[in-house]
Amino acid sequence: AYEIGVRLVVSEMCIRDRLGTFRAPYPDPRVLGAVTQIAPGNTSGVVPGLNAFPHPRVRVAAKATFLWRTNVNDSIYSIAGFPIRPSDTDARYIGAGAGGSVAWFAVPKKLSVVAFGDWFKPGGVLTGAGPAKSPWLLACAIRLNL
Repeated sequence: AYEIGVRLVVSEMCIRDRLGTFRAPYPDPRVLGAVTQIAPGNTSGVVPGLNAFPHPRVRVAAKATFLWRTNVNDSIYSIAGFPIRPSDTDARYIGAGAGGSVAWFAVPKKLSVVAFGDWFKPGGVLTGAGPAKSPWLLACAIRLNL
């Protein structure tokens, strides 16, 4: 079985006039990827993904992330809410990323093992304001529910 989806990341800048100073504790900042430290504050994007289930106890997932600045007169922000780069550039493209995971549910609802990887390629907003590297992450997690 397969699942295909596309998630749209819409900046709170688009709805700020209606919400005032309210900042909801969602979405989870990791919605943009495990290695990117960019929060959804002034960020819009598209995140297409695919989940495959080659076996009842195995899930393979892949996604891509494409991000841009909603307002070029504002900075982009870290998860903690601090500006990452100054807003003195007209660049709008933040960058793109790719990620994937393989999950094995050894004992359903009790024991699972997940291996995942994530990579991010910075765009003009990040490279135009100084050095910007392409971070990556490889990790494995074991979950045991007692």
